[in-house]
Amino acid sequence: MTPRLLLRPHKETDISALTAALNDFEVARRLRNVPHPFTETHARERLAASAKGAIDGLTQTFAVVRLHDQRFIGGVGLAFDESGLVASLGYWIARDEWRHGYARESVQRVVQYAFTERSPSLLRMEAHVHVGNDASRRVLAACAFCEITIEEIYDCGFDEERRAHRYEIDRSRALSS
Repeated sequence: MTPRLLLRPHKETDISALTAALNDFEVARRLRNVPHPFTETHARERLAASAKGAIDGLTQTFAVVRLHDQRFIGGVGLAFDESGLVASLGYWIARDEWRHGYARESVQRVVQYAFTERSPSLLRMEAHVHVGNDASRRVLAACAFCEITIEEIYDCGFDEERRAHRYEIDRSRALSS
């Protein structure tokens, strides 16, 4: 939890809001693993994958919910490598909730959680941001991530390679910010 947000596991009741938000092309085009159009079937598959990931311990996803009205507004997820020493971070916020600091707030909390509560052996976290997504780059910079390089990544929504900034944060930097 943060002062304004609840970060919790996804629920069946999130499916409608999840589908609507990720079916917005302006949201989907900024994400790596989101097909477009995004359907209710995709949402159900995401929830099933999220549940499986929680069981096998390799992923953990959170619904981002505003505290004051309990509205589902986005998601944050972690994917851990087999060693548990490195995690990848992904996040998104529904377009009608952009520019309120919710992405920064939820990312800051998940970074702290990952390094302290979830995986005390975690050494490094990485995140990718498509070239041109300057708002997301500002989120990561505000959360103490450092840009490492620009590289080609596979994007299933576009079924092609796309250029993306790779950001990283290590344990010492995460715990001092």
